[in-house]
Amino acid sequence: MREILSIHVGQCGNQIADRYWRLLLREHGLTEAGTLKDGNTTAAANTNMEVFFHKVRDGKYIPRAILVDLEPGVIARIEGGDMAQLFDESCIIRKIPGAANNWARGYNVEGERIIDQIMNVIDAAVEKTKSLQGFMMTHSIGGGSGSGLGSLILERLRQAYPKKRIFTFSVVPSPLISDSAVEPYNAILTLQRILDNADAAVLLDNEALFRIAKSKLHRSPNYMDLNHIIALIMSSVTASLRFPGRLNTDLSEYVTNLVPFPGNHFLTASFAPMRGPGQEGQVRINFPDIARETFSQDNFTAAIDWTNGVYLSACALFRGDVKAKEV
Repeated sequence: MREILSIHVGQCGNQIADRYWRLLLREHGLTEAGTLKDGNTTAAANTNMEVFFHKVRDGKYIPRAILVDLEPGVIARIEGGDMAQLFDESCIIRKIPGAANNWARGYNVEGERIIDQIMNVIDAAVEKTKSLQGFMMTHSIGGGSGSGLGSLILERLRQAYPKKRIFTFSVVPSPLISDSAVEPYNAILTLQRILDNADAAVLLDNEALFRIAKSKLHRSPNYMDLNHIIALIMSSVTASLRFPGRLNTDLSEYVTNLVPFPGNHFLTASFAPMRGPGQEGQVRINFPDIARETFSQDNFTAAIDWTNGVYLSACALFRGDVKAKEV
C-alpha cells in the first residue's frame, strides 16, 4: 500500500477539500462519518481505500488529510457540518488573525509562528503510513494563506521528505475575476516556490472554471460549483491509485510521463463529459465524443490559447467500461 497525504491550505484549499472528500466518500461507499454504508461490505476489499484513508479500530475510515488555515471560518463550517466526525481533530490547524491577502504575512509572519506545529502534525500522519509515496496540496496562489503559508509548507516538505513526490492543485488568479489587487504579486512569489519544490502542479484558474460551469452545467455558477469541478478532476487523477484497473499508476509515473524536462512541471487539466446535476445518463455519449470534448479548448481548466502551441506531453485517463482497442 503506497499512501498519499493530502494537505489543504487556506480558504480555497479547504473549500476544495470539502467537495473532494465528499466525492471520495460517495465513490467508496462511505458515510459522512467515515463508516461503510449499509450493505456495502465489499467496498473496502475491492478498492485501495487506504491510499487516502486510514482505518481505525472501530472500522471507521479517516481521511489522510491535514486542514490548515490562518482564519477559522471555512474549517469551522466543515467541523459544524455533516462531516464533523470525519476528520482527525489532531490534523486540523487553524489560527487567527489570518494573512490579510499578503504573501509575506503568510510566509514570514504568521507562517513562521505555525510551521513547526504543521510539520509535527505532518510527521505524525506520515508515521501512520506503511509506504508513503507523496503529498497532494490544494491551495490558491492568489490569497495570503494559500500562497504564503502554502509556499512555506512546500519548502519544509521538500527539506523533510526530499525523495517523496509533491503534487499541487493550485488555483491561479484571473484578471477578469479578482478579489484583491495584490493577487498577481502573491501568485508570482508562490509560483517560484512551486517551481523549486513541487514535482508537478495542476494549474486551475477561476476564469476558465466559470466558463466551463456556465457552458457545461448551464447555470449561474458559484464557488461551490467551481470547487466541484476541481474535485471531479482530482478524483479522476487519483482514480487509478484507488481502484483496480488495467493501467494503474502512482505519482512517480505521472511525473515520469508528464514532465518532459526538470522544471517543466506545470500542467493543466480537462474533464469530459461534464454534466450538471440531474443530467447524468440523459444523453448517450460514445468514445469519440468524449475524446473530442476532452481536447476541446472549452474544457481546459486554464484560460490558455492552445491554438498557437503544442503538447509537450499528455495523459488521457478513462473511467468506466472502455476497451483498450478504442483508446
